[in-house]
Amino acid sequence: SPDMKVLKNEGQAAGEAYRQRLVAERNAGKPSSCPPKGAKVSSDQVLSHLRTYPAGTRERTSMKTAMADFFIKNYPCR
Repeated sequence: SPDMKVLKNEGQAAGEAYRQRLVAERNAGKPSSCPPKGAKVSSDQVLSHLRTYPAGTRERTSMKTAMADFFIKNYPCR
């Protein structure tokens, strides 16, 4: 589907924005997540995560927020 490329690009941009946010958080000593170095996220993982949002919330949730939520949920700091 042509929409898949748009979604992939948006997801990659959101992931990059989160990486930049995480650098700033780490520099401040308060990271919101602790993914292992070089962590890779598949499109199946992202789509599965997006489906966890209730229908009414999905349309109001940005990809930036969704990607941040994904990393916070899957890679908590211990």
